[in-house]
Amino acid sequence: MGLFQGKKFLFLPNCRSSTLSFLSQLIESNDGTVINDVEELGKEMITLINKSFIDENQKLTNKELFLKEFELDPSIVWSFIIHEKPACVEANCISEWLKMGQITFLPEFNVLIDDENTKNDYRLISENADQGLDRDSSLESQSDTDIGSQTSYREKDESPFIQATSRDEINDSPISETGANLIDEENISNNETLVKAFGRLAKRYEIKSDQYRAKGYKLAKIGIERYPHEILSGEQARRDIASVGPGIAKKIQIILDTGSLPGLDESFDLEKKLNYFTQCHDVGIYSAKRWDLLGLQSFSDVLKKFPEVFIRDWPILFGWSYYEDWLMKMSRDECDEILNVILTTLKRIDPACSAELQGSYVRGAQECGDLDILFHKEGCDSTSELGRIMEKLALALYDQGYIECFLQLSPKIRQVFGSRIRERVRKCKLKIPLQEEYPPAVDNLKKYFLGFKLKSEFKPRYLETSADKLIKLEPDDRFMSLSSSSHPCRRVDFFCCKYSELGAARIQWTGPKEFNRWIRIKAAQKGMKLTQHGLFRGENLLLESFDDKRIFELLGEEYVGPEDRNRMIKKRQKQ
Repeated sequence: MGLFQGKKFLFLPNCRSSTLSFLSQLIESNDGTVINDVEELGKEMITLINKSFIDENQKLTNKELFLKEFELDPSIVWSFIIHEKPACVEANCISEWLKMGQITFLPEFNVLIDDENTKNDYRLISENADQGLDRDSSLESQSDTDIGSQTSYREKDESPFIQATSRDEINDSPISETGANLIDEENISNNETLVKAFGRLAKRYEIKSDQYRAKGYKLAKIGIERYPHEILSGEQARRDIASVGPGIAKKIQIILDTGSLPGLDESFDLEKKLNYFTQCHDVGIYSAKRWDLLGLQSFSDVLKKFPEVFIRDWPILFGWSYYEDWLMKMSRDECDEILNVILTTLKRIDPACSAELQGSYVRGAQECGDLDILFHKEGCDSTSELGRIMEKLALALYDQGYIECFLQLSPKIRQVFGSRIRERVRKCKLKIPLQEEYPPAVDNLKKYFLGFKLKSEFKPRYLETSADKLIKLEPDDRFMSLSSSSHPCRRVDFFCCKYSELGAARIQWTGPKEFNRWIRIKAAQKGMKLTQHGLFRGENLLLESFDDKRIFELLGEEYVGPEDRNRMIKKRQKQ
């Protein structure tokens, strides 16, 4: 039993850095849970604060940036923390607790966040952000008084579903190479034009970590998508769609009159610059924005300015090396062959253990970007045992030449793969750290992120969206490339689940995100809570976790199979 069994941890503002990512792995390897969804918030959780936002008096500092860097919705998370007051400590308490063998809330590690000034700061940031949709000088100065409305013009009882729409919805519209004119395509309707425009604006502000403006534009986009009539004027949209306020209505009129909107070119240019970095494994939006602000345009530029990044966050080296490979999609045939190789090897290691593909593959997608493979074993609720099986499997696949790289390390994997990491470091002409155990490794990993290469040839398929088609390694960065046009490396992730939680885990890993959020909201509306661990009444009364069909039944919903979930979500959006 690990030290953190039954405990939930929330990293704030995020766990993007290498150190915090390492602490996240330590939590999971010691049977704890890292919160990745606002639905998992609870009074008993332990909040881990990035030390860079804590002053010498153990108080939060630079709170506005702190809130903007949240990966989860800050309006929900921060309000919950202020009112419920869960334990809040420095993130490095994780390593201290493991050394001591117990969880102890020492005064010198407690972070003070429940003072009145923090509440006022949060209230002020919220108010400024809600009013800020139209302060952008590149757009206009009029304020939206009701852009934050959570309901559409027709179905006001469906507001939770609208709130739960994921960012994936705003990324599915193709972006023109110039970004200058949105309605120069034949037969495109006004509504489609507006959906693309507000999707672009939403993404622009997500990139800038301005969640409040992003949310406003996202709601306008969804409201327009659901509106059954052709929009002919901004006033019509303001009158009929609750998520369109006066400022948004003015933008709609400008787009209808001119075919574009000031600021959209900036949106496209910013997306393109930041996407180049963020498409690399282990590079987050915070780092990408920082590098862009310093005028860095390539990984080689970053290498000269911040060489320590590639030593500390070594997985970036493999994201860089297989950059173009990991932007390609693979056919179902290739997915099937990868799974067959894994299952054949797994059978030799532990015939009682099973592995199954999840994600878009199980929903019937003809092409997949990466593969999520779920491991379980009949009657086995020990994730430590499953973790050991996955480790043996990963090492066997590496010996057979199928695994190109590991993106997480256990001590055994470091023994066989450490030389490859050092080779990539030397390729960048960097010095290998002197410490004996470089890079750090974690015992009892519960998941493995891998680069996988088949021995058969498969023609690569580039991602379909226009934005991704534009992304190639810059000439200065190509010296690190290991990508191959005939034998591309693929991203494959191993996860495990307790056998008793198989049904709930399948719902979680099958997706899509919009469906997961919809069904969790349905549970909440009935006084229940659905997570990847099961369906609960209240916090602790487990109703069902093994049978996914039974979970639907308890929610009073007709079972929706994986292959029907995308269609179901799209149908609801059009209603």
